[in-house]
Amino acid sequence: MKFNKLFYIAVLFLMSSCASTRLPCPCEASSVILLDDTELHIHSEVILETDSDFTSEGIKIIAQIIASGGKPLPKGLHAEVYAIRPSDMSFDGYESKFDKQLVDIPGGFMELTALNGPDWKVGTAVDVAVRLADDAGNRKYIKEDKVVIRKGQSSNDNE
Repeated sequence: MKFNKLFYIAVLFLMSSCASTRLPCPCEASSVILLDDTELHIHSEVILETDSDFTSEGIKIIAQIIASGGKPLPKGLHAEVYAIRPSDMSFDGYESKFDKQLVDIPGGFMELTALNGPDWKVGTAVDVAVRLADDAGNRKYIKEDKVVIRKGQSSNDNE
């Protein structure tokens, strides 16, 4: 009986770990969010960068954040981190910061690029989540599910 109570408490603790933080879990994020009264959408690409048939430089993640209706992005909008994980959760995910953030694109558009991500296989379906924040201190995850990693040729300038 004592074991059952400890097990129950442990399960409750594990299930509430995301709920106890200030931010939502990336796993619960939506592909459309409302931040500072602006509806935002995400479009992602995940490319396995290779410089030959045998060597890989890891994946490159490009996430585009688009304001609905061409509205301007919320003031000071920026990406804090990204998280990527296999859609089937067959192995651990990866979290890091973007290497480039182009935020001043006219028409309510932002492009984020991460270089040298994990070295995962072409054809793997992944979920890409981005934690966004604005000047008012609002933070939310936005996520695109089941983005298939495709093969791409790397360039010397790491665009």
